[in-house]
Amino acid sequence: MKRSKSVSVIVIVVAFGIGTTVISTLLMQSRFISGGRQSDYLDLTALNGSTYPRVSSASTKPLEKSIPTILELVGNTDNYECPEGLVLVKDSIDPSFYEKSERKIPKVVHMTSKSRCMTEAFSNNVDKWRFKGHSFFLHDDDAVDRLIETHWPEFPQLQKTLECMVPGAAIADLWRYLMLWEFGGIYTDIDNAPGVLFWNETGSVITNETDALFEQEKGGFPSQYFFASSPHHPIMFLAVYNTMHRVTDLQSVRKQYVPFVTGPGAIKSAFINFAGGNGYPSEGVYQGIMTKNRTVTVVGNPFQAKRGHYLIRDARSVKKSEGFEAMNLTHWSKIDKGVKPDNHCMTVLADNQEAKQLDEFKRHFRV
Repeated sequence: MKRSKSVSVIVIVVAFGIGTTVISTLLMQSRFISGGRQSDYLDLTALNGSTYPRVSSASTKPLEKSIPTILELVGNTDNYECPEGLVLVKDSIDPSFYEKSERKIPKVVHMTSKSRCMTEAFSNNVDKWRFKGHSFFLHDDDAVDRLIETHWPEFPQLQKTLECMVPGAAIADLWRYLMLWEFGGIYTDIDNAPGVLFWNETGSVITNETDALFEQEKGGFPSQYFFASSPHHPIMFLAVYNTMHRVTDLQSVRKQYVPFVTGPGAIKSAFINFAGGNGYPSEGVYQGIMTKNRTVTVVGNPFQAKRGHYLIRDARSVKKSEGFEAMNLTHWSKIDKGVKPDNHCMTVLADNQEAKQLDEFKRHFRV
């Protein structure tokens, strides 16, 4: 049985319509974020720290979502087996995890890696982040997927965005923004070590009143390899949306430059959206231009970043090259993007939608 031309036209029109919806929605949301005013579609609930934005209508109820708990996301390690030469890294839960804290930023450290199996050097480095009075969670690929694949009504095009993202680092970038948007806490890369100005015998640079924290890295912009925030902080909301916007705006999915699209570039843009300026903030406390009751603290300077005063990047003790190979980790620059099409993201989404429509048509009519 041959498919008629009219059906082809219908399928293409449907795909085009869905693609257009994606574009218009993201453009609208971009205007909402950057314009500093309330949109006709979304209000400022999300940027003011609520769980989700609301549809502006007296006749509609707030959108609902069901997010797994942190413990449900990370799972348990009962059946985890590591190959010879690697050790199992477990979570550690402080009793304070179950109590309400006066501190805005939860005393919880989050890391992500492909699996919980690490070299001894990396495992020892992880242990440096098990601070007194803090909980620690390592999120493997399964845990990352569980969070990202959750229904996010405040990010309605998130699942579509994933179709244009490359695996590995880009997904980890999006995950860290979502994780801290929902739960708050401290995020750090697995090859970072805390510096003496971040944590010492007197405690942490994070105070009870700190709402969000970044280091000014050696390039002068806010750090993306480390940051901390309270739950539902506007800058994490903006980081997710900037990532989605940058991905869907890609001229070539295959040629995307991860640090600019989903990495430090997304955080820099989020900071500009939040506090204004040019994205190169010096040390200080910055108030939101749309949310006056929310702040971001920036610590350090490029000199201190180079010398590891707050964060020690690429800690030599982890033996990074050897460790990455043993743990089967791939640096973002070496990820094979050849499997992705050399087309604009919106073209990819429309093509994918058309393929789905054709599959449904064939199943329905048993073609």
